[in-house]
Amino acid sequence: MFKEGAFSFGLVLFYRVRQTGNFFFGPCHMGAALRKTGGDAISELLLWIYLVNSTLLVNHEIDAVFWKEWDLFNIRGGITGFILLHIPLVFIILFGLVMVLRDGFWGPVMSLVMGAVGVFTFAIHAHYLRKGRPEFKTPLSLGILVSILVASLIQLALATLPLI
Repeated sequence: MFKEGAFSFGLVLFYRVRQTGNFFFGPCHMGAALRKTGGDAISELLLWIYLVNSTLLVNHEIDAVFWKEWDLFNIRGGITGFILLHIPLVFIILFGLVMVLRDGFWGPVMSLVMGAVGVFTFAIHAHYLRKGRPEFKTPLSLGILVSILVASLIQLALATLPLI
């Protein structure tokens, strides 16, 4: 059905999971979670936007190492302190993904948190860019920040639907 190169790997993978409940190499817990929700479109979209936004945020943090973000925010300990700070943050991001997969009360809550973090990330960096700071001015850095804002706003909108 998919022509080579016509869709990104993620879309092909989504199609495979949606149709079979499996990744390419065996059973998929995500497929089971999707079946468990009865194919609820909002739950599926929330899962994928959470994954996209968390991927963007983690890539921003990788970019932040290049820009020595610990100097921008006066984080003590240099690179060591920065990495130690991110160990629990990455755990929380992954924990949120698990909560979204389980499709319970905490999934939308963690999505709201992730969306708020994304909007805050964009806002704080926009503030420093307006002040003339040189960090995060490359097209890739700016593209990631803008993508985080867009994904976060979509995620916030989707996450509020199950709570209404």
